Amino acid sequence: MKKSLLVICLLVFMSFSFATIEEYYTFTQTSGTYNPFNPDEGNIIPELSTNNALSSPIAIGFIFPYGANLYTEVKISSNGWIGLDAQQTNSYPNNNLSSTFACPNLAPLWDDCNLDSGSCYYLLTGTAPHRVFIVQYTN
Repeated sequence: MKKSLLVICLLVFMSFSFATIEEYYTFTQTSGTYNPFNPDEGNIIPELSTNNALSSPIAIGFIFPYGANLYTEVKISSNGWIGLDAQQTNSYPNNNLSSTFACPNLAPLWDDCNLDSGSCYYLLTGTAPHRVFIVQYTN
């Protein structure tokens, strides 16, 4: 009985010891109209004009704090997600946010996308310290 109670107490304690991203940020829902930027403004990522591809590291032009870490470059997947760690080596076509294999990442469009007939651009706007890094998937 005492061992069972100890195990339960340890499991409860451990469940509170892991930080989640919600502990670093607050999220609010917004909506708006999609306004693509002009491709002449952005930089095409030629490696992503195919299926299941991953870009080379791309400098984002500023320090991006995410969780407890700081990032200055990303790798972009043709499958709709952005890896914050330049160590990514796979385009991971299937959405699996419950796994840690492709973390850390931002995955707003993660699906088995195909850019054979599409393109992916990025654009850095603004001036320091108010910069915005935009990734735009088309078709």
